[in-house]
Amino acid sequence: MKKYIAIILAIGAICASCSKAVKDDFGIASASQYTKVYTVKGVNGDISLNLAIPQDTSFTVYANMAGVSLPSGDVSVTFGVLDSLVSSYNASNNTVYRLLPTTCYHLSSNTLTFTGGSRESNPMVVYISTENLPGVGPFLLPLSIVGVSDPSVSIGETLNTVYIVVSGTMTSNTYPNYSRDGWEVTECSSYSDIEIQVTPPENVFDGDTKTFWGTAWSPVKVQPPHVIAFDMQDTYEVHGLRLQTRYYADGISMYPYGQVKKMDVEVSEDGETWESLGSYVGAYAELSDVPFSYFADARYIRLTVNSCWNKGSSEFYQCSLSEIYVY
Repeated sequence: MKKYIAIILAIGAICASCSKAVKDDFGIASASQYTKVYTVKGVNGDISLNLAIPQDTSFTVYANMAGVSLPSGDVSVTFGVLDSLVSSYNASNNTVYRLLPTTCYHLSSNTLTFTGGSRESNPMVVYISTENLPGVGPFLLPLSIVGVSDPSVSIGETLNTVYIVVSGTMTSNTYPNYSRDGWEVTECSSYSDIEIQVTPPENVFDGDTKTFWGTAWSPVKVQPPHVIAFDMQDTYEVHGLRLQTRYYADGISMYPYGQVKKMDVEVSEDGETWESLGSYVGAYAELSDVPFSYFADARYIRLTVNSCWNKGSSEFYQCSLSEIYVY
């Protein structure tokens, strides 16, 4: 029976490309029970958008109808954004995407109509804007068919949702650095304290490019991960980090080893309960700008450095940073 139904639905799908409506029910009893609405945009995977910040774009979404018998009158379908689908999507895809805020999208209409006997509805335009993205993402917009005006038509169970993944890229950073007055280091995995080189973590807030925090290298070369956490003394909306590299003794020439490469970022408002803001890759450069995937309110920030640059190619065991800024 299942095989027979599958053949009938396949016939209906083939007929979806025809200009004329199917008028024969092939002698199937209660043929209308096999009539379903879905969206073609849900067939071939997610719609992934990687846009500059700020940038606007738009695209169209249609509802589609399949089956051996179609209603002779008009049928309306309603689309909606189901917040609950974000968690189920993340669980299925091993992601941690957040819902795209309502300020970042607009639908031309959430109700589409099939005129009598048609297999494709009128279009809905989805407008996306990255201007108000609270981070670079990715963010998820699950757009689903949630209602049908004709009770004899059912909603397809697997193709009723189009998943739109939106990521942003900062073309320029307009966020100023927060004042670092009074900031304190609350955790540090290691630092060099031998006589010829003392490099405590507090150096990252002293404003002097001739000093730096350097992890221990003698008598033991401490390997990653390296951890540093600090208290900003007040709660801020944090948007990202600026990491200034270690310099040679002249404070001008870049030291070619130890820049942060791969790191995890966590934030906290009380210094005890931590929230992950994701994993990042720093640049092999004098100044590495690291915009966060998602903005957050935080007083404390903790960086776990999992690898460091070695002359811009392979990885180096030691981490060394001259300054850390938060914007």
